[in-house]
Amino acid sequence: MGRPIGMRWRVLLAAGAGLGVLIAGCGQSVAGTLPSPPHAGLLLAKSVDGGIAPSPVPLRAPDFALYGNGQVVESDRYRPTDARTAWLTDAGVRRLASRATRLGLRHGRVVHGSGQVADGQTLRLAFAHDGRRDTTTVEPMASPALQRFADDLSLDAIPRSELRVAPRPYAPQRVAAVTAPFTGPPGPPRDWPLAAPRAVPGLDRACATYGPADAKRALDLLDDRSRPVPWRVDGQVVRLIGLPLLPYETGCPDLARRP
Repeated sequence: MGRPIGMRWRVLLAAGAGLGVLIAGCGQSVAGTLPSPPHAGLLLAKSVDGGIAPSPVPLRAPDFALYGNGQVVESDRYRPTDARTAWLTDAGVRRLASRATRLGLRHGRVVHGSGQVADGQTLRLAFAHDGRRDTTTVEPMASPALQRFADDLSLDAIPRSELRVAPRPYAPQRVAAVTAPFTGPPGPPRDWPLAAPRAVPGLDRACATYGPADAKRALDLLDDRSRPVPWRVDGQVVRLIGLPLLPYETGCPDLARRP
């Protein structure tokens, strides 16, 4: 999913409002037929950490997030702006929720694996139910059944018959910028032209949120994959990482509550 995004984000963000209206209508028709009680918030999420090349992005989104109204957002853990979204049918949502229940994800636990695996990946599965959210952590080489379930939590693995809307690039209406130490090649720092990131309760780094008026510009400025950009913020030189906000996230405090 590593494609150039400059022009693509400009087009997508301009069209985002119209797409949001279309998607909202689909969500309303799905939500009323979900298992009781229906909820539009996060239902199921998958995150994979570790491996040979761990994600360098702090506070990243889950690799796969399914919401109770059928929307899926699938994120690239190395390039968070390269996310995709789609809408599942109610049958598709029911199938995944039922499978999560059968696999015991209503009870958070740690599934221990082999401690001898170098550069192994750790899997986290979050499942929302009965007014709470439980997280199961699967260590490397543990529970083939849970690993197979995680592999199926992908827009490429979900049957096309269960997709109400085909996958498309995710166009966020809000974007957060979080600070990180600058470790790239030396170069003259640039002054950050938008609202400066500030300390946020619950986060260990400064953060700022930009709404529809500035989201496109923020993403263009923060696209530094070819060469990290040193930004000067309040007299300090930092790297700024752009994080598209997920559905139901409205600002920086929501980043601390990501599964």
